[in-house]
Amino acid sequence: MTIMPTAYRLLDNKSSGKFQPCTARCLYYHPVSPAPAIVLDDLTEQGFRLADRTVVLDMQHCLLVMKAIAQLHAASAVLHFKEPQIFKPIMESIFCAYQCKTIEIIYQNNLKSLAMEVEKWPLFNDLFASKLHRAADKSVRFLIKFLRTDNDDFNNLVHGNLWVNNIMFRYSDVTDEVVAVR
Repeated sequence: MTIMPTAYRLLDNKSSGKFQPCTARCLYYHPVSPAPAIVLDDLTEQGFRLADRTVVLDMQHCLLVMKAIAQLHAASAVLHFKEPQIFKPIMESIFCAYQCKTIEIIYQNNLKSLAMEVEKWPLFNDLFASKLHRAADKSVRFLIKFLRTDNDDFNNLVHGNLWVNNIMFRYSDVTDEVVAVR
């Protein structure tokens, strides 16, 4: 794939060589069945490790993640504007009819869990819990309808599965403070 290397060159040119990538480097990509594959750098060799997923990320971790994701979104939006053909292999959104059953399981269950949690909040349960329950049943149809790729609109690349086990951090050897993210 050429999207990430091209986006990284764009970011590096705008940051006078100070840009730090937000992903592992892709070493090999094979998109064709029966065995699609992607091989990435082993980030542990660069000192990166997973955060403890049982502990909430602190502000410093979150800021590093948000900065990295913002850079990815911005660079991919500019790249899509300048070179839309580079996105042709991935133009169909993950929120499409083909993925409907898989997405329903994830989104409906997540929204229903959120609704059940909000039911426990005295100040908000009357306002939001029932709305979240109703939204759970309609969420996937809504996503498929409104998240279709439109070349005449704003487009950018998104992570799609951003959670703590898909993020690695590097920490200072001296202070053990988080210093980098991938």
